[in-house]
Amino acid sequence: LATHSASKDPSERIKWPVATLMDIADLPAGLSRTSDAAICIRPVPTTVTEWLEMLDLRDLPEGRFILQAGKVAECVEDLFVQAGNAPSSELSWLCEDLSRQAECLSAPAGETILRLRVERITNNACSKFHVDNVVSRLICTYRGPGTQVAFAGSEANVLTVPMGMPILLKGKRWSSASPVQLHHRSPPIEGTGIIRLMTVLEAVTEQDLIPNYDRAYHNLNSL
Repeated sequence: LATHSASKDPSERIKWPVATLMDIADLPAGLSRTSDAAICIRPVPTTVTEWLEMLDLRDLPEGRFILQAGKVAECVEDLFVQAGNAPSSELSWLCEDLSRQAECLSAPAGETILRLRVERITNNACSKFHVDNVVSRLICTYRGPGTQVAFAGSEANVLTVPMGMPILLKGKRWSSASPVQLHHRSPPIEGTGIIRLMTVLEAVTEQDLIPNYDRAYHNLNSL
């Protein structure tokens, strides 16, 4: 994990409230009284990263859907195909990877309904450190620099999540007596020519839906 520090003392060590795990399925269990985030440390196939890097901006999909966890892979494939990409082994890996992330979120939450966002980003997006108004949020950056985290009120030290490593973050609605210490933001890339491809997953209830903004994938009957 890449840490950027404003401290002049190279010996300084920061105790980040972050759990590092090797399996996507273990991410929810990584959130605890002492951990505000959990990161899956895993390799991404080189063929997948090279394929995504070769795509033009117009070939990268965007979308926001409410759907069942079991439909995430199908939805992601549809988005890429609609953007002009042919089915491939690399796309299959990406769809399966996001399906595993969806499964890990839906089981502990007791929900089968998720919100999926797929975003292509060329600006600073959410540039201020913040905590989302959700229970938890799972973010994975498949192209470009990953999400940045820092302690509340301090930007002197920033931890950048490597590309391809999913991070599960506590939100404001996380059931805990103590406030969330770790805030996050999108990395500042505006004007650099960098393109990011980021996905976001979160469990939702009917009360969480935003009319005229959340779109049901395949006319989800339960909503």
